[in-house]
Amino acid sequence: MNETPEQFGKKGWDASYNRVCTWAILKDKKTGKQVAYFNTHLDNDGKIARKEGIKLILSKMKEVAKNLPAIITGDFNCTDDEEPSAILRANKMENARNKAAIVYGPDWTWHDYGRLPLNERSIIDHVFISNQLKATRYRVIGDKPGLSVRPQCSIRKLRIYKMNTHGWLPTTTAICMYIIPENPFPTLSEKKHRESSMSR
Repeated sequence: MNETPEQFGKKGWDASYNRVCTWAILKDKKTGKQVAYFNTHLDNDGKIARKEGIKLILSKMKEVAKNLPAIITGDFNCTDDEEPSAILRANKMENARNKAAIVYGPDWTWHDYGRLPLNERSIIDHVFISNQLKATRYRVIGDKPGLSVRPQCSIRKLRIYKMNTHGWLPTTTAICMYIIPENPFPTLSEKKHRESSMSR
């Protein structure tokens, strides 16, 4: 992401690193409904780069997604009260943490490899959704190093989980959107399958 986004591998604005955004249009095979999904990692140093990067993503979203429901996830390297989030809200995107009926888990995602005291930790990884979507649950998962979660996506309802990845997956923001069916309570066999998948 830079002033000339058609040129790949170029640092933008005041960024310390090259930053990118990946996107896909996801389609529900049963209903045919679609959702636009964007994922990014905003710069850790450049405030201008974070602001302009979000603007660039929104511009691309309007180009490729038009009126589709949309999700933007990623490591924003800033808290929800800073400019990138304000820009998203001004464009009718809302933080899923603020929209979900049920919110649980740690109130931070950044811990600097466990070195930050609890009172200095904050949420810098975010999930933003457009007003066509509903977040039913939001969780920050405080898993231990070495565990992995396999993500799944849905456009019917979103149950959103966020992992405390900073410290053991330093270059990855692991944000998972789980399909939840009309009956959100899994059977015993489904639960065993999910647990076994998540342990790999």
